Amino acid sequence: MKFRVILMLVSILILTNLTFSQNNKYLGKEKDITLSELLLKADNTNFEDQIVKRIYSDEKNSYFALKNNTISSKYVKVRILEQSYQDKSLVNIGPEMDDGYMVFLVNNTLNKSDNEIINLFESWRQKAVREMNSMGEAEMKKWIDEHIKFYTK
Repeated sequence: MKFRVILMLVSILILTNLTFSQNNKYLGKEKDITLSELLLKADNTNFEDQIVKRIYSDEKNSYFALKNNTISSKYVKVRILEQSYQDKSLVNIGPEMDDGYMVFLVNNTLNKSDNEIINLFESWRQKAVREMNSMGEAEMKKWIDEHIKFYTK
């Protein structure tokens, strides 16, 4: 009986250790960066002629900002955000579409280059503009009303 109890406790300890070691694989050693700090970095980034740019990287993730004022159409903003939610490599971490930037992170274990991410956003923008140009105003308004979950202001 003692042997079973000891064996069970050792098994639990080993299983717990394995579980936590898997989580630590994705954790870096630097302190977490806040959204406010990322927005300050975005303010100090030269976007040149691009709508999105990497603004920061740490051991865990690379952070990208989409400059909202480079996109005048609500439809295009909502459509880009919708497409980003379908992408498996990007995580939107805020803030709203009417604020200066939308911030996304990409886990570094995915080995995505800056150009891959920039080209991805640019392709989404171009696709959204083509879709928008093919719609009438009433159709576009209806689409936005149906997809308003991404747009709170």
